[in-house]
Amino acid sequence: MIKYVSSLVFAIMFLFAGAAQAATITGSGFITTVGADFIVVSDSTTGVNQQVFYTPAVTTYLGGTTAPLKAWAHEYATYTGTTNLDGSATATNLTVYPAIKFILAPTAAQVGVALPDTNIMTSGTAPFTVTTRVATAAQVAAANLPGTVESYNVPAGMTISAAGFLSGTPTTVGMYNVTVYAKDAIGNSVTSAILIQVSAAPVVVVPPPSSTPAPVVTPTPAPVVTPAPAPVVTPTPAPTTSYTSTGKKAEGTGVIASYDSVAKAITLTNGVVLRVVATTRTSLNYGALSSIGASVQYKGIKNTDASVTLSKIELN
Repeated sequence: MIKYVSSLVFAIMFLFAGAAQAATITGSGFITTVGADFIVVSDSTTGVNQQVFYTPAVTTYLGGTTAPLKAWAHEYATYTGTTNLDGSATATNLTVYPAIKFILAPTAAQVGVALPDTNIMTSGTAPFTVTTRVATAAQVAAANLPGTVESYNVPAGMTISAAGFLSGTPTTVGMYNVTVYAKDAIGNSVTSAILIQVSAAPVVVVPPPSSTPAPVVTPTPAPVVTPAPAPVVTPTPAPTTSYTSTGKKAEGTGVIASYDSVAKAITLTNGVVLRVVATTRTSLNYGALSSIGASVQYKGIKNTDASVTLSKIELN
């Protein structure tokens, strides 16, 4: 009898444990850590760091890919799933939203010349709204509302639109460091700075009026010179290296030492060769990737010749 009661108690405890493990969990917040098959989300309501296990089959990434990338860190996620005994969660539905990012290069404008709409944001979740005024700490705090873009120190005559577009006709020369606060429709927010370089208007020289008409000068026709044909130069093909993929993942950081635009290969100062392919993802153009001395971070697959075929590269 005692043995029967003990077995029954154990069975009831097991059922309670199973019920606790299968409890439904829902949450959202910014991603602080990215692992091979899990993320850690700082809950936007409680501030608790929740470990969430996931698979590609249950994941939607609105930044354009479903692959688990290191770039997920600091982006925003919503999830539903079940809790595990160790306090972690297993997602049945995970959505990752792209972080808000701004253009890096200064925007050129000219006094008295209208600037066409120029998008200052490269990613984020619309819609946005915008106001422009002088920045104070209280104003920044008061502007912390969903779907908001706040911009400060914008050149006179220019504005930033509700969609994040800079436009207008500047009136004063200068280099403007514009502080921009943005918060998109799903709660992503960032405060950053963009540069606007306003140069002087072109000087137009108007000759003084003359009472005596200028003499008509018939120009002497220039002699016709037949240019010598340019020599035919046969380009030397870029050296090729036979390599195959090892299937092993590779990631790291480094400083660009050179860029071969023919072979599409970036060589870092530490000797690592990064191969750019059609599927390589980057928020930059290849002109920026070829800048000597630029610091970058990358991820890809290692090859048999120790080079890395890139899946992603961006400025560090």
